[in-house]
Amino acid sequence: MTVRLLRLTPHTFDRALQSALYLMIRIGRDPRLGFHPAVAEFFQAAYPRLFAFGALCRLDVRDPSWWSAALQSSLGPMRGGVGDGYYLLEGGVVIGHHSGIVHPNNVSYEGEHGIEAQRARIRALTSAQGPAREADVEAARPIIMYFDGIVARKQRSSGFEGSYVYEEREPVPEPEAQQGPRPPDPAASSAGRPDPFELLGVSPEATDAEIKTAFWEQMKMNHPDKVAHLSPALQQFAQAQVLAIKGAYEAIKAMRRR
Repeated sequence: MTVRLLRLTPHTFDRALQSALYLMIRIGRDPRLGFHPAVAEFFQAAYPRLFAFGALCRLDVRDPSWWSAALQSSLGPMRGGVGDGYYLLEGGVVIGHHSGIVHPNNVSYEGEHGIEAQRARIRALTSAQGPAREADVEAARPIIMYFDGIVARKQRSSGFEGSYVYEEREPVPEPEAQQGPRPPDPAASSAGRPDPFELLGVSPEATDAEIKTAFWEQMKMNHPDKVAHLSPALQQFAQAQVLAIKGAYEAIKAMRRR
């Protein structure tokens, strides 16, 4: 699977934004700049036809004010300015930024078993050009998992509607004439709240071990260290997600103790 990496300039940036639902770019000073070997290939395979990828060299931008005008979060200019690294944009708005620097002691909740599952998924989705080198897999893994968490949450909670706030959605009542009263759903924590299994991304038939793994994976995605560089709105969303995830996990455990 060949990934097309666009060499972007201020003149081609807007056109690239229109080419796909998500645009992932890497910014730096090296004109030969590209992605880590596995990053673009993973997202092209995991989300077919939803991504475009580009590299933007700082030397190609003559107007310093262009950065803050072109790369903004939903609340306006990026806090601290536009640094180097990877940016994920949707609809012209930055929804995630990773510096591209991989720290050996990344925060992880899922343990070695969960990390190996991440590695296996990356290998499976980046094997079109042959087996990925383990060094490439490990270098790309924190970057991939960070952005994969953002995209997975958006698709699961918003259905491409562009809304991050799943909890604020009101359930749509079904007409009484078409359907009678429904019995209480034991999988739902309470009326008007999301199904706890859906929040954790597992089926009601999942084992206790699978549910626990999904819980820690979701907690890792929303950890404050993972979102500290994002806008206040996204940090508040992550905090709300942590509470919702904890509530879902406790609700499922309570169900299974009955």
